Amino acid sequence: MKVPIAGGTPSTLAYGQSVGWTLAVDTSNVYWTTSTTVAKVPIGGGTPTTLMSEQNAPSAMALDSTSVYWANADGTVMKVALGGGIPTTLATGQTVPSGIAVDSASVYWSRFTVGSSDAGAVMTLTPK
Repeated sequence: MKVPIAGGTPSTLAYGQSVGWTLAVDTSNVYWTTSTTVAKVPIGGGTPTTLMSEQNAPSAMALDSTSVYWANADGTVMKVALGGGIPTTLATGQTVPSGIAVDSASVYWSRFTVGSSDAGAVMTLTPK
């Protein structure tokens, strides 16, 4: 759903979707994750496109001009082109990765495990 910033009537962007977990927006599309997918829909609404399926609880998401990045509960950090395609695994074995961000050169995420010596560690991967 979307609603004008000034208020007004909400409009539906996509129907029949599972509960969304995280959200990102660029000038053309709205991207979201569910418990198993990464998807997008045009910002004006329309038919959703599944960019990735069979994911493990993707809980964080970020965008740059070419890719969608997300972190899965199974400890993987992934990316796929904005238009979809073959995904790239950027990192594995991460402890509950979350809080993902990107800049022109790198991808960053935090790791969270209560009681762990690296709880809250910020990880980086360059080049992304």
